[in-house]
Amino acid sequence: NTLLASQHDEQVVYAAFNHLMYGDFQPYLYKSTDQGRSWTAISANLPKRGSVYAIAEDHEDPNLLFAGTEFGVFFSNSGGQQWTQLKGGLPGYCYSATRK
Repeated sequence: NTLLASQHDEQVVYAAFNHLMYGDFQPYLYKSTDQGRSWTAISANLPKRGSVYAIAEDHEDPNLLFAGTEFGVFFSNSGGQQWTQLKGGLPGYCYSATRK
């Protein structure tokens, strides 16, 4: 779904993708620290059913990440090691709301 180059480190790249065509709804979110030569999963404790559609990095803190999934928006202040869902008026789902 998306590739994002870090604003803080030219070696860092993030990737978010899905495997929906095969009935797989797991969150696939990865980080590379070597310009894409190797990748590490950073989906940690994201819900096991909820495809990731977007990733964003804070403009000041490289460890503060935001992920938009099928069922909500999450943030991590640990570079993707632990995720917390944002609530407070946000919809419980993102992508599905735009589909009919």
